[in-house]
Amino acid sequence: NTDHIWHNGKMVRGATSIGGTNVDGELRGNNSLGGGNANMTGATNSTTGGTGASLQSTANAIIAAGESNLITGVGDPTLWINSGIVGGQSNAITNSKNAVIGGGYQNVITDSSSSFIGGGDGNQATVAGAAVVVGGTNNKANGNRGQVLGGTFNEANAFAATALGLKAQITHNYAFLINTLPGADVNTDSDPFNSASVSEFGVRCDNVRIFTNL
Repeated sequence: NTDHIWHNGKMVRGATSIGGTNVDGELRGNNSLGGGNANMTGATNSTTGGTGASLQSTANAIIAAGESNLITGVGDPTLWINSGIVGGQSNAITNSKNAVIGGGYQNVITDSSSSFIGGGDGNQATVAGAAVVVGGTNNKANGNRGQVLGGTFNEANAFAATALGLKAQITHNYAFLINTLPGADVNTDSDPFNSASVSEFGVRCDNVRIFTNL
């Protein structure tokens, strides 16, 4: 209930920023704990906010807001640096550096440094690097430099692969697939449009229109 707390000879203003509503909070190594229930273990130069936020064995990291978001690493915290989660719920960055999740729900970046998930639900970038999922639901960018531009149940699981639409699933390097056919059930990954070769540009749809002028 005090407004001023002294830590290592320096005053921190606002007790709720490091205590009160926080659980298992540590203020050390130039860290900052924001409002809500948050914890910090083995982190340095990092900041947590929101509810249920957790920073573990990481450095120069931030969880700005949201609920139950996690940034964690195994071993030396200086290996897993400069990552951030802006908001959302139950998002996680694990064993990755320079990675960012913008928001959404249950989005995951694992072993995929320099990767980005903008938002959406259930998207993932794992065992890759510089992978991107712009948004959508249940998309995977598990290939190095792979990207999913949006939609649902897309997979860019090859080097520099790009998927767009729904159920466009790539296992060949440099392929670009666009799919607009939902198949039997748009809510499952059944009836996917799979890549067939390296450097392929593939489109699956009912109708095509190409205009050269207005």
